[in-house]
Amino acid sequence: MDISNLEIRSVSFIDLWSDGQHLFEDHCQELEDSRVAFLPDNNRYLALDDLDMLIALGAYVDGHMIGYSVSVIYRHGHFDEILATNDSLYVDPAYRRGPIGWKLILSTEKSAQECGVSRMLWTAKCNSNLEMLLDKRRDQVSSIYCKEF
Repeated sequence: MDISNLEIRSVSFIDLWSDGQHLFEDHCQELEDSRVAFLPDNNRYLALDDLDMLIALGAYVDGHMIGYSVSVIYRHGHFDEILATNDSLYVDPAYRRGPIGWKLILSTEKSAQECGVSRMLWTAKCNSNLEMLLDKRRDQVSSIYCKEF
């Protein structure tokens, strides 16, 4: 795929939702987990965006969104630092062979730093391509475990 016209830019949550609707359904199916229903809390995302606590980036080729990154900014509960945690990172499968995912990661980290964030946290599904990518290029500082009820 030709990505010579790739543009990664900051977007509002409203623009992300309207420009990326075609991607959300595919992303949801990739993450499909019969235990948890996909039900985005748009009001919460809008509130975070209004409070400047949301970093939303869209990756566009010829004006068409082909990927996105969404992260939440917050002050740590017991340390004096501002963190950001990535909530979603997705690239259309037709564009995954190239550098778009990594460019979204770097652009997200740059935006976070510009917002005063001291550490950017990424989560990835075990054994995923994202986990392999991050394992080579970022420090692992924690592991997440889950107990379902």
